[in-house]
Amino acid sequence: MWRQDHSVRVGGMSRFGGFSDRAVQFYAELGANNTREFWAEHRATYESEVRDPMRALVAELEPDFGPTSAHPTAGATLVTARPPLVAFNLELAPPATEEDARRIAVLLRESGAEGLPALRAIGLSLRAREDVAQLSCNVEDHEALPLAELLAAVERHAVVTEAELVGLAPEAAFAGWPDRVPIRNRATIEERLSSVS
Repeated sequence: MWRQDHSVRVGGMSRFGGFSDRAVQFYAELGANNTREFWAEHRATYESEVRDPMRALVAELEPDFGPTSAHPTAGATLVTARPPLVAFNLELAPPATEEDARRIAVLLRESGAEGLPALRAIGLSLRAREDVAQLSCNVEDHEALPLAELLAAVERHAVVTEAELVGLAPEAAFAGWPDRVPIRNRATIEERLSSVS
């Protein structure tokens, strides 16, 4: 709801109280007449009804969202929240080759023809392991793509002999994983947290 008491001064500081009807009218008129002449004629309205209340809103939100510019010497830090990334490799049984692994990666990654959600993947061969073909994957959201679904998708194209977890994964990422395919380095975030508490 648009409020008439848009920006008020309290102790020398502006406080945001909404945008006035004049601000809404300003944008309606601007949409029909976005010219230099219009801006010159309505600059004071823009400053008092749009710019100043917006500055008050930004100032009020600063404790929750941080300043609008980087610190001159320390810079800035971005903090976000997303599901844990699961780094996961699937080894393909011979006669699968590096070329097969690359083809499967292109098909299955999120941008590919089969487009599994939240999947980044490349195909390669492991020289140290007798050139075994491997699908190297980053699952960016294990809830959107549980590892068992990834395995099923890969197995539509090749036999998987073994998997490998790089780092930790949430226990839920392994829901439905079949015992017939071993996972090297399987460790969960929950197990690690319980071992330190």
